Amino acid sequence: MPIPDSLSPPDETLVRWAQWGRLDAYDVLVQRHRLSVLAIVRPLVGTREVAEDVVQDAFLAGYRNIGTLREPDRFGAWLIAIARRRALLASGQERRDRTVLQEALDEAVLNQSRAIGQNETGVLRRAELERVWAALRALPAELREPLALYALRELSLSQIAGLLDVPLSTVKWRMHEARRRLRRQLGEPGDDNHVQH
Repeated sequence: MPIPDSLSPPDETLVRWAQWGRLDAYDVLVQRHRLSVLAIVRPLVGTREVAEDVVQDAFLAGYRNIGTLREPDRFGAWLIAIARRRALLASGQERRDRTVLQEALDEAVLNQSRAIGQNETGVLRRAELERVWAALRALPAELREPLALYALRELSLSQIAGLLDVPLSTVKWRMHEARRRLRRQLGEPGDDNHVQH
């Protein structure tokens, strides 16, 4: 009998059920963690298609190895570690510049100017967008990942800490440092105080 959505058991319970062979419990874990894993994988591999393949592969590997997970409450961090390894293998030397963050910025610009590139304003916006993306690509993964989870998944810093398996203070520092570096690279002043915990 499938697990009703209204029951919403914690990850630890679902992992234990999956370890006992309940595929429906693992399906709930997949639904719960899919977008977070995708947010981590996508900047590493470039295209959505490759990212979807890597995420699917990571979840399959997770299911095959669920019996080895000794700390069921750490399922999210464990799965992200699997997905990172698989993404790095998939990306090889053919990593593309376009990432999920770049597409989100592109979409925002396109919503403001459908004729981008066809007039002077569009050209200037495109140049600014490329400048922002160059700064984002220059960030190391440990700074880029929490920023992606915060911006794209709208996760709290506590949730990000759990998924990345690092202390909350580390996530706060990484977010602060990522913003500081972006401001410096873009030559803009800014205030980090708007981050919600």
